[in-house]
Amino acid sequence: MRLPSYLVRGPNGVFHFRWIVPRALRERTGLRVIKRSLRTRHPGSAQVAALALAARYALAMTESPFDADKLAALLARKPGDRPDWQIRLPNGIELSAEGAEDHERVMKAAAWLDSIGALTAPAPTPVMAVTHSLPHERLAMGEGIDLWVTTLQTKNPNQKTRTQKAKAVRDFHAWITAQKNGEVIIADVTNSDLARYFVHCQSLTYIKIDDGKRVATAYAPRHIDNWFGRIKVFFDWAITSGFYGSEKNPAVGHANVPKADRNARAASHGWIAYTLDELKLMFRPEHFATMEEVSARWIVLILLYTGARSNEIAFLSLTDCKEVDGIKVLSINVVGKNKRVKNAASIRQVPVHPDLLELGLWERVRALAEAGETKLFPDLNFTAQNGPANAAQRSFSRLLERLGIAPEGDTKHGVHSFRKNVVQAIEDNGTSQEWAEEYVGHEPGHKSVHVVSYSKKRLPAAVAAKCHPQLNWIDAGVVDLAGLRPLLK
Repeated sequence: MRLPSYLVRGPNGVFHFRWIVPRALRERTGLRVIKRSLRTRHPGSAQVAALALAARYALAMTESPFDADKLAALLARKPGDRPDWQIRLPNGIELSAEGAEDHERVMKAAAWLDSIGALTAPAPTPVMAVTHSLPHERLAMGEGIDLWVTTLQTKNPNQKTRTQKAKAVRDFHAWITAQKNGEVIIADVTNSDLARYFVHCQSLTYIKIDDGKRVATAYAPRHIDNWFGRIKVFFDWAITSGFYGSEKNPAVGHANVPKADRNARAASHGWIAYTLDELKLMFRPEHFATMEEVSARWIVLILLYTGARSNEIAFLSLTDCKEVDGIKVLSINVVGKNKRVKNAASIRQVPVHPDLLELGLWERVRALAEAGETKLFPDLNFTAQNGPANAAQRSFSRLLERLGIAPEGDTKHGVHSFRKNVVQAIEDNGTSQEWAEEYVGHEPGHKSVHVVSYSKKRLPAAVAAKCHPQLNWIDAGVVDLAGLRPLLK
């Protein structure tokens, strides 16, 4: 049925009467548009109700003299108010009319609609929750989790990511089975269940060591947000697979953390840069030598000069160490088994700092190639839960402990802190933020989506010219080439 212009359907399927007040009547009535819900999803019933309203408003606006009180009463009428006239249509829908003339108009419209069969449809029924009726679709949640976990193998090569996702969903499963006194069907889990689980999560605590004392500490909102994000992934899979009977994910909307709160949390609990004195202390040759693994020493030094993520460096193949337009670069990419990056901005060609070449990085590349190796750090465990950089991370953390280098408050120190140091060094010496972001592979924080999508990566030579002079760790007293070079063979 073709709908008249004054009848519009809302996003939820409910029809509304929307009438543009004629220009000549706008000053008289003080209105430009009239919009009222018709409280029905059936087109025929909606058209009858809309005709009645159109006639009613037209009569009120064109009466002479104009009765503003009558129009105001029509606009203020609420559902349930007793009308002057009641009309019950064959399909059970009731309409109201104002006076005999209005009643006559509605009856004529109803007779015409009935003649074309528009009123023979059943009356609208309350919207019921969709439930599964086929037995094979009613899958137990425990069985569903096991099935879902198998799909994570290809979507998430990182074992740690798979483990975290599975644990969050299994924790929720353990809680809800305890609440329901038994196994639950995926399709029977409701939004209310997740709301109650959110309250439960807010009451959980973990033991934190503070000044040598064990203190029960509540989980941060960001942690709970992460848990619910993983549960959401499970229900997305259940919806797609036909095991959940609604398109609305029940895990959505419970634990959203505002961006401002996330930023505040990152500032008070996130990674912080090392001070210059701390850098000098850790890179003193006698201290640096206490990290036993040569691969760990190389990774830490490369991070100091690149600000890269530790696993970006640990995953490097010898073919990633190459020359582009005469500039030696480390190619951060996803070509190769289990390689991954955080985002599109992470894929880049990092120009190698001259100091790293003086320390013997390219000599290492050539020696490994001659030995038949394919990786820059072949001794690493590339199936480790935290990635191949896990060993270097732990070795460096033990160095910090030996030297007594610890952050203040709830902030963190680690290999990731070098990203902060590199970005700060580049920006503090006058180079713009954009160059620093491109150098370390940070997603631009102030560009529009279109600029990020269509902008071209800068050439390594240009990046090197802008960023390398700012990373002068030798003049800063941090790096002693003669003292460190023997430790890297």
